[in-house]
Amino acid sequence: MVDSLRMKTAHAVGIGVTRVWIAAVALACAVVARVQAADGSGFYLDASAVRTLSTLDLGNLNAGVNAAVTSATGTGLALTSSSLQRNTTTWTAGVGYRISENFAVEASYLDLGTLHYHATGTETTTTETASLTSALRITSKGPALAVVGILPLLQGLEVNVRVGAFDGKTTTDYRSEEHTSELQSH
Repeated sequence: MVDSLRMKTAHAVGIGVTRVWIAAVALACAVVARVQAADGSGFYLDASAVRTLSTLDLGNLNAGVNAAVTSATGTGLALTSSSLQRNTTTWTAGVGYRISENFAVEASYLDLGTLHYHATGTETTTTETASLTSALRITSKGPALAVVGILPLLQGLEVNVRVGAFDGKTTTDYRSEEHTSELQSH
């Protein structure tokens, strides 16, 4: 039963997190460092650090855990505490080739940061009470390939638009500990 609970909870929580992280990266503001030839053409190195804007909600994660426990056991879970910690710094490093003033291709490596979720609660049935502690850690990182559109504005200032693919490996580590005690009848 515990394994079933682990899988269903990780699945329920993981789906929402993936969508949020992709949206957060799209809404990010980046600080970019670039080393390139003086005339702006040819190969270049690129690195950026991004502070993501996350809309991930602790209430939604709690609801996902409750739904997973209800689905796996047929009973509800009364959460007594929960916390959510996000490392919202995303970074990337890569190499690119500027084909023309307005067009380039890039290969890079992205690290989308880490999310930690922790919850404790109590599950009560007619015959027993169980205290449950759950911890979830999610990371996502991997290679990316992009086509870059470049609009030069002023000397040294340009607007970039990237379209590409991210072949990220998302790792979900879910741990759950349950302590059960039988209810005493009077």
